[in-house]
Amino acid sequence: MGNCKKQNSKHPELNINELFKRIKFESKQIQNTFREIEELLKRSKEIMQQLLTAKNNRLLNGNTFFNVAAAPAVPIPTPVTPLVQLITKDIARIARQIRILQRDLLRQYSIGILSLALLSTTTSEETEQLATAAFFSAVGAIGSIRSQLQALRDELNEDIVILLGIAAG
Repeated sequence: MGNCKKQNSKHPELNINELFKRIKFESKQIQNTFREIEELLKRSKEIMQQLLTAKNNRLLNGNTFFNVAAAPAVPIPTPVTPLVQLITKDIARIARQIRILQRDLLRQYSIGILSLALLSTTTSEETEQLATAAFFSAVGAIGSIRSQLQALRDELNEDIVILLGIAAG
């Protein structure tokens, strides 16, 4: 407890509680973004399944010339349009980037928590300065990761809109 008061008198501009609140806020925002991304990925998977099913059904139902009762219906592989292939590759790329950002985010949270622990227990001014720098760096990195996740979410949303257009058309 004594260290907290001593730190506040040394650095009145450094408010650990405010910094911790900022990390909690960023964390909640990132969790919401991850939930939205998971929903968008599920939606894109559903749309892709609908597209493949619809194309297979059109080919099977449209080929009524060979209407033989004894012959079982054999699914005919349908060529996937280049646009669908591009979107599928783009969705896979987005998913890979999200996994990388998740790993980076966990690393930054760890740095932030360790920095907070050091700040609350340190008596050395040099250690305090290093912990403060590490904490500010982690908070900045978390904000950057959040904006990158938001951009990926927007890209994924655009891909889903295109897929919906293809499925409707």
